[in-house]
Amino acid sequence: MEESTTYDRIVQWALNHPIISIIVLICTVLIAISQVRDGIILIYRFFCPKSNDGTLIIEYADETIKIEEKLISQDFDIIKIHATTHLLGMRAEREWLMKKYPGYKNCM
Repeated sequence: MEESTTYDRIVQWALNHPIISIIVLICTVLIAISQVRDGIILIYRFFCPKSNDGTLIIEYADETIKIEEKLISQDFDIIKIHATTHLLGMRAEREWLMKKYPGYKNCM
């Protein structure tokens, strides 16, 4: 007689209860939707000419800071800040957050 592992028993139990399999399938699809959406946006941006929509220019006393949006997704945003000092970069990041997400509050 062949011994079954814990994994085999769990899979066999899940297959005997179709509602569990349906719930797992629905959860997998819900998780994949945002990743597919982000992938489609990246492919579109790769093949389409780059526009200036993702660029923000901020003027401080004698400094011009350029902020480029590299990736905007539902999970996180990646931006590139062209600043000469750390303080100016942090200040520009806060200003970008206020323009991009008006209701943002820093909870730190």
